[in-house]
Amino acid sequence: MASTKLLLIIFFPAIMILLAIAVISILFDIPIPTFTRDTTTVAGIHPISGFLSNLGILLWCIAGTTCAIVAYILKHLELREKYLFLLSSAFLSAYLMIDDLFQIHEYFSFQIGLSDTITITLLGIAVLIYMVQFRHIIMQTDILLFLLALSLLSSSVFVDTIAEQFLTNQLGDWEYFIEDGIKWIGIVCWCSYYVKTSICFVKDTALLPNTMSQE
Repeated sequence: MASTKLLLIIFFPAIMILLAIAVISILFDIPIPTFTRDTTTVAGIHPISGFLSNLGILLWCIAGTTCAIVAYILKHLELREKYLFLLSSAFLSAYLMIDDLFQIHEYFSFQIGLSDTITITLLGIAVLIYMVQFRHIIMQTDILLFLLALSLLSSSVFVDTIAEQFLTNQLGDWEYFIEDGIKWIGIVCWCSYYVKTSICFVKDTALLPNTMSQE
């Protein structure tokens, strides 16, 4: 039998989201289907639209969720440093997922007066602080995979913000293939790094069989 506390944890956030949708719909006169129906249905476009972007969002989610679950385990094992690293990684991955999902730096930042450049710069500073703060732990993990993920994602940002016009003039729509392709591989590396690192942390606590190495 599910406890009352568990039921509250399950239903309270879900109901609050529904109430938020209702309130926002009324206050800003936004039709309910805009919130509740599939994006492709609302936009009247092909269901496969945004295919690669949607896969990337799923990988951001996997990375963040894996880090959050293992962080919870490590907290109860009093492994504070690794716990804080994975918790911060979970929040970082969650932000990147939300940014991709709701186009934070491309749309909503402008609504509060922040340019695309400022938003990306702030994110870069946050990542740099994160790397400095947890440098000792990162050095003990598969750092090459981590740096590869950062390099690819940074390259995608460079193409998007600086080289986009030049590449568009030279390649047309294939510019998007390059930009989004680099980003996709970067997300794959990011997700792989955090899933691998999380499993290795759990393995080190002897909670799982010794089936994975930090190669």
